Amino acid sequence: MHDPTKDNQVKLKFQIEPDEDGYPPFRVESVWVTPLPDGTYQVDNIPFFAYDAADGDVVTGQEIDGELFFDHLVRPSGNSVVRIIVNDEASIPALRAQLTALGCDTEWWGKLVTINVPADVPYDPVYQFLDAGETAGRWGFEESVLKHPLAESP
Repeated sequence: MHDPTKDNQVKLKFQIEPDEDGYPPFRVESVWVTPLPDGTYQVDNIPFFAYDAADGDVVTGQEIDGELFFDHLVRPSGNSVVRIIVNDEASIPALRAQLTALGCDTEWWGKLVTINVPADVPYDPVYQFLDAGETAGRWGFEESVLKHPLAESP
């Protein structure tokens, strides 16, 4: 997330490939990053569509036509990214509160909620919560950058 106290944050762009249905309807996603002394960048917010990095990861960038684009992952943070598409936008505040109570950070855009599961937060309770909501028809979810061990089946 953009931190106004960090005046050195810059935008890093990820190339996005829309799926067979044309979603998402754009080809580039920008995230905030902080330049590090060694020439790498630390990702400072949760990507909505990119599958290449998570919040806290250290990456390299390549300048193309004056814009900084993702090159490769240097050091994973251990954080995971999960995306939810909710069926009822009115449920998003309660959903975000429940995820916060499980130790996660969230951001949202329309019906899409993106979740950062910090490396030190157990994934099983988060997965069980997400799976229960999907089973109940409240949302669909995808594990887009999974660094945690896979959840144990009940």
